[in-house]
Amino acid sequence: LGLGAAALAVGAAYTEIMTSVISRRRTPATDAVIAVATGYEPAPPDPVIAELSRALRETPMETVAIRSRDNYVLRAHWYPAEGAKRTVILVHGWHSRWYVDFSASAPFLHENNCNLLLIDQRCHGKSEGKYITFGVKEWRDMTCWVDYHNKHLGNWPVILSGLSMGASTVMYMADEALPANVRGMIADCGFTSPYDIIGKVFHSVTHLPVWPFLWATDLCARIFAGFSLRSTPGWSLLPCGQFTSWRSPGSIGKTGFSESKMLRSSGRFPRQCEHWLGMTAFLTRWNPPAFRPGDLLLFYLRTL
Repeated sequence: LGLGAAALAVGAAYTEIMTSVISRRRTPATDAVIAVATGYEPAPPDPVIAELSRALRETPMETVAIRSRDNYVLRAHWYPAEGAKRTVILVHGWHSRWYVDFSASAPFLHENNCNLLLIDQRCHGKSEGKYITFGVKEWRDMTCWVDYHNKHLGNWPVILSGLSMGASTVMYMADEALPANVRGMIADCGFTSPYDIIGKVFHSVTHLPVWPFLWATDLCARIFAGFSLRSTPGWSLLPCGQFTSWRSPGSIGKTGFSESKMLRSSGRFPRQCEHWLGMTAFLTRWNPPAFRPGDLLLFYLRTL
């Protein structure tokens, strides 16, 4: 009986730690848990990115809100442009924020006639939410944001643009019947599935076998958060459907791997009709000089 109780206690503690590391809102406590569980601590922010992020965060914008299909209040920041020709909905990555991931690109987009809707994904920033689901449920939130834009903000052509987990959030929408004014998608350094990206990061950081860890984590996700880590984004419309798509080749970041290589090696990486621009992550928060405004404007011209 004592051994059984001890096993249950260990299992409960493990479940709590893994849930906090993978799917809970980022806090100093979750950062500490990640550091203890994996030995990985985030590097100090780059001074250039820190200054760009501060400037974007302090830019006057209107805060807008919607209610998700599962009844969470989600918030975003509306930044209209003078003489706007399109709206770009910007979707940040896991445990990040809109003013960090788009600190280099948002000012350029705004100066070039793009309205910006910079969202806080569920369980991030000022948005409500209990669990992060790596795009599996977040894409439904994105459809609500598109509807909100069209009903309350205007009927401009819409580009959906995401970075990392935000890229996969965008790609999950590819099989959906979206409004006709959704003209393009930019998926920068997305991943094939939560299972793949979590396993890749876990192994690269800890050098431990991933199977028991991923099996237990997937079980926790199914029981507590209502999604499977094996869920994959929709691909069927990306090659030749209503969207013009741009997938950045990605970059090797602090975890030492390229998310785009994961996509290409999976066999689920569409090749037809895509605008492959051969550049390192144009939205990356780690390397602003990689930002290629000319290529970005060319993409926009192809979507209008």
